[in-house]
Amino acid sequence: MWGAIPSMKKRVIARRSGEIISVLFKYGFAELLNRLRAHSRLPFRFRKKAREQVRENIDKPFAVRLRLVCEELGTTFIKFGQMLSMRPDILPKNVILELEKLQDQVPPFDLKTVRETIGIQFGKPFTEVFRSFEEAPEAAASIAQVHRATLLSGEEAAVKIQRPGVRNLVAVDLEILSHLAQLAERHIPELSLFNPGAVVAEFAANIQHELDFLKEARNIESFRKNFMNDPTVHIPTVYWDYCTEKVICMEFIHGIKISELDTLKRTDCDLPLIARRGLDVVFKQIFRDGFFHADPHSGNLFILPGNIIVPIDFGQVGFVSEFLRERLGRALAAFVNRDARSLVKVLHDLELIEDGTVTRELTFDLEHLINYYHDISLAQLNLGTVILELIDLIRRHRMRIPVDMILLGKAVATMEALGKELDPSIDIGEVAGPYVRKLVLSSVDPLKTTKEIGRFLSDSHDLFRTLPDDASAILKKMRNDRLKIKFEHAGLDPYVKDLDKVGNRLSASVIIAAFLIGSSLITYVSKGPTILGIPVIGFVGYTIAGLLGIWLIIGIIRSGRL
Repeated sequence: MWGAIPSMKKRVIARRSGEIISVLFKYGFAELLNRLRAHSRLPFRFRKKAREQVRENIDKPFAVRLRLVCEELGTTFIKFGQMLSMRPDILPKNVILELEKLQDQVPPFDLKTVRETIGIQFGKPFTEVFRSFEEAPEAAASIAQVHRATLLSGEEAAVKIQRPGVRNLVAVDLEILSHLAQLAERHIPELSLFNPGAVVAEFAANIQHELDFLKEARNIESFRKNFMNDPTVHIPTVYWDYCTEKVICMEFIHGIKISELDTLKRTDCDLPLIARRGLDVVFKQIFRDGFFHADPHSGNLFILPGNIIVPIDFGQVGFVSEFLRERLGRALAAFVNRDARSLVKVLHDLELIEDGTVTRELTFDLEHLINYYHDISLAQLNLGTVILELIDLIRRHRMRIPVDMILLGKAVATMEALGKELDPSIDIGEVAGPYVRKLVLSSVDPLKTTKEIGRFLSDSHDLFRTLPDDASAILKKMRNDRLKIKFEHAGLDPYVKDLDKVGNRLSASVIIAAFLIGSSLITYVSKGPTILGIPVIGFVGYTIAGLLGIWLIIGIIRSGRL
């Protein structure tokens, strides 16, 4: 598995693997390790301590133990747990609710380290980059911490600095997670439906994006462009001359967190107006721009005088393609029209279900969900609630859901809940109504239909123009016996590896038997020099056979298959 990795990194991975397995043991996941065939990788010094600690944790609920594992293992696993908390198609609701509690708060690193990082990133002394710099951070997390500073040009800025060594730690943890995902696919068949390898690969791509601060800076610029002419929203300015892959510098926001309700009330802020504007911002991002802030919780939203909303922390973003928007519109229309068949068609189009897999139970559940919203107008639909209920239904039927659809539902539902907290009497349907109506109408827009017909005719023209040449080439190869069909198997690698192991062990057994029989014959007929009364050649043969036998037995025991 790790043969191509440099030996130093192998040692780091081996040590970190021992720590991870020890923590899993500690919180009562020994059965999982047994099924993964990973228990033998736990060093003995960890096992004794882990067995002592497991008694303290084994009575805790599964979801709580899983959260504690993520928190104890640090950055990568906290982020992985947070990502899984947004995957209702994979985990049950109780586990998701527990993983949502994951805290990414860690002690800050010291100012000396900050100065060294700044010096390395900008290639000049710290004092030549900033006029002043607050020693105490405004916030500290496992990936970065934020300091308040003044630029040489006089602007007050928030400087986000990446924690030293976090990239190497994440790289090692991703190697281990990828290996564990492969073991899960090989040894735990019931997990194959959720494709653990793809889940880890998706997480790896997301966290690597989050570690590149230049990508976050570009996200901020995209939001600034989208809301340039909107006086109700302010997007922080990025100071590009002070940005690198590990440092991002933006305008410092002197605002009040939207979660600080008492402070907002004391400063005469209009909470109902803020609630409506917050929902409006999210709906504009999703349905107008197709590019949205994927984590709009209360800690990431500030309020400026004039009830102006300021989102921060743009590391997590989502995209809504025109195709997804259109299908979402058709799904909402199906809800209002009580048309389960159209809703099934939407699920087909989104590739959530395949032909021939529509079960009676799925159809019944869809009809039940649709009937629940009977006689509710478009303006009265709570969009986030509808999306999350549809996602939950899809999860129960073990279908995979597009990640952006999950992020979309989560973002809308989070903002709807925050709106209710700010103004319990808010009519969410009234705010969402115009967007929902526009979304539904766009799915049956004659102009869009005309464009699709034009695109279809153009694609058909290209197909029929090249079809004769392609058919002629295929027929010519068939006549000359040069037509080849390439076959690639899928999902057979674990079985091929297992067969390879079986073959190797059988070969080793045959060799051991040959040494034993040969040595016995030599012992019976030979009259040369002896060791312990056994002819030298026979003694050597017995020794080799014994060593090979011990090696074979150790390999079988370590595999966990006696």
